[in-house]
Amino acid sequence: MPPQKPSIRDAIEDPPIRARTRREGVLWIPGLLVLLLAIFMTFFEQYFLPVRLPIVGKPSAQAIRAPYDFVFNEEAALQKVVEQELNDFVPIYVYDSGKSRQILTRWEEFFSGLDLCRQTASESRRRARECLREHLSAGTSAEAESEIIRYAHLDKVSELLTTSLEELLEAGILADTEDLEGLTDLRMRSTDQPGISTLPVAEVKRLEDARRILEERLELLDLSSALRQGLWSNLSELLEPNIEYSAENAELLTAIRSQGSEKKRIVYKRGDLLVPKGRVVTLLDEWRVRDCLDKPRPDALLAGAGSFLPFFLLTLIFLLLVGRRVWGDRPRVQHYLLLFFVMVAVLLLAKALYLFTNLEGVAIPIGASGLVVALLLDLPSALLALALTSVYTSFLTSFDMGLFLYYLIGGTLLVLSAARTSKRIGLLFYSLLVGVINVILLCCVILLRDAFPNQALMIELAPQAFLSAPAAWLVAVLLTPLGEKLFGLATADRLRDLTDLNHPLLKKLQEKAPGTYYHSLGVANLASVAAEVVGADVHLVRAGAYYHDIGKIVQPEFFIENQNNRENPHDTIDATSSLEILKAHVRDGIEIAEQYRLPQAVVDLIAEHHGTTVLEAFYSKAKKDQPGMACSPDFFRYGGPKPHRVESGILMIADVVEAVGRLLTTTDPVEVRREVHQVVVKRFDDGQFEQCGFSTRALARMEAAIAQTLLRILHKRIDYPAKEPEKTNGSLSSIEAGEREEAKVG
Repeated sequence: MPPQKPSIRDAIEDPPIRARTRREGVLWIPGLLVLLLAIFMTFFEQYFLPVRLPIVGKPSAQAIRAPYDFVFNEEAALQKVVEQELNDFVPIYVYDSGKSRQILTRWEEFFSGLDLCRQTASESRRRARECLREHLSAGTSAEAESEIIRYAHLDKVSELLTTSLEELLEAGILADTEDLEGLTDLRMRSTDQPGISTLPVAEVKRLEDARRILEERLELLDLSSALRQGLWSNLSELLEPNIEYSAENAELLTAIRSQGSEKKRIVYKRGDLLVPKGRVVTLLDEWRVRDCLDKPRPDALLAGAGSFLPFFLLTLIFLLLVGRRVWGDRPRVQHYLLLFFVMVAVLLLAKALYLFTNLEGVAIPIGASGLVVALLLDLPSALLALALTSVYTSFLTSFDMGLFLYYLIGGTLLVLSAARTSKRIGLLFYSLLVGVINVILLCCVILLRDAFPNQALMIELAPQAFLSAPAAWLVAVLLTPLGEKLFGLATADRLRDLTDLNHPLLKKLQEKAPGTYYHSLGVANLASVAAEVVGADVHLVRAGAYYHDIGKIVQPEFFIENQNNRENPHDTIDATSSLEILKAHVRDGIEIAEQYRLPQAVVDLIAEHHGTTVLEAFYSKAKKDQPGMACSPDFFRYGGPKPHRVESGILMIADVVEAVGRLLTTTDPVEVRREVHQVVVKRFDDGQFEQCGFSTRALARMEAAIAQTLLRILHKRIDYPAKEPEKTNGSLSSIEAGEREEAKVG
């Protein structure tokens, strides 16, 4: 024989009603998973994205951060950098495009002059020789002059040699005195085009080599030796270098030799940026990373194992504080999951910003974790979630106590702003104010950490600190709707919008089922008081009360509050049909709520507000109509489910008490409290509160609050004394009749 269930009277001071379920017994598992994930992300890059030497002269493919603390001797590194840069220095040469054009012009003018002199030979050879002497050098022989006059194909010679000259000038011609020993490349700056290009030394010709090449081309032609010698002696004098050593090389070499550091040794903390992503890597960057990799590094497994215990204890304390001190008897599964979902999302964002951007730790929007929880749950939970996320993020980045305080204070201010307003525009305004405070906090952290604060660093980090608060607002705006959808929650702002009596669905309820509408308002008043005394979500309870019977707008005439003393249609149908009609209002309510996209939390209250209670009126009617047949009360139960939320249980009690209160003919406090107590006991004995987390103490507080509120609703009014009307010609005047009617109404 099963043990007898204790009554609520006997168990009023006992521990909570329901036993701890297996699901609630392992609520610590999400916290443990978050802890392990945080430790894994801390050492993730050491195994999967290890630090590698960057390539000097190319943009860094990733943001390289210090994986652990180390001391960098910048003075010694700079000496090595200077030596290496001097050895590897590639001088800059200037390619003079104007001089190249001048050489070609003189070359073409030389051949044009020779051709002009040849043309005058038909008239006078003496004048032709005089013309040649003006164009040719003084050392040109008379035989060469005669050959030039006789040779008829100078234009072809000009075309061949000019083409070869253009190729040499385009590649560049250096003076013979330039020393290129040990160089493989030259940096070239053109007078016509901006920028510097790199040119292999092998492609550049010295003046001697250029002359030799042109002379070889000339020898390929079928010319007499006198003609060839005469042409070449003149053409070689027209050829000049078109590449010159740049004067800026001296400045560059001076700048290299003058490199120095204000600090001989620099202490890099874990997470400090060594090489920003996208910046061209310098030799000093390479030496900095090389020095980091050469240092003895801590064992990642031992470091992870050493960090596990303190952070495990911290997470455990967080779970205990949230579970016992903050939420008490409220259902915790979805709330725990929301907390860890938000923390994981923010931690993943923090790690992504840490690994793949050049942002410093002050730019990470940690306040988003507290802001989302404050909007969806409550202020204490938000502060605890923010504290744990701040610790984890500090551990993920640099494990800097100053950074932890920066996260904690800035995030706390954002959470407190959510307590003042839940509207997005209002929160954005507060986030801008918090951004200003973040800049002040940043300056304080730098002043506390460095004996000689770097003003340039403050100026660089101030915009990141300021924008971190609006960024937290943006992340919260994106995460909050997702949290609502995944965990069946709703923000206070959304619930306040739903409780506006001008909402289209409430207006439709007032129009089609006015009795149900005013019943819902009464239920909302009772339920809100009960929710407040047990710490439940008052906004959710009120919204659920307004919409819990929304399904009755489908067939409003089948519900007593909408019949207005008309004939009851249930009198003409059997009990089974009546049962289906009444049960359908829950299903219809869920469907209507989903069509209007009400939050899942409100839909849950609609589905659970009757639980699996018995429709006793129709159960009694069935037994009366068919006295010979056995009727099971289970057949006449609502389809459920039973309340899984505290708010659903509160709504169930308030729904019945409001209906009972309309039937009371007495305002005696003892009688009213007895009626309310019977409602609570009956549903308690029926097992309706097994899954919603009520404790008997909570039930007792709710019962007292609802009874007190009901007494205030049922207050008596004084009887106004009736005044004997003065008869005038056997009737009341219209004014006196109106005054008497007002007295009756009052």
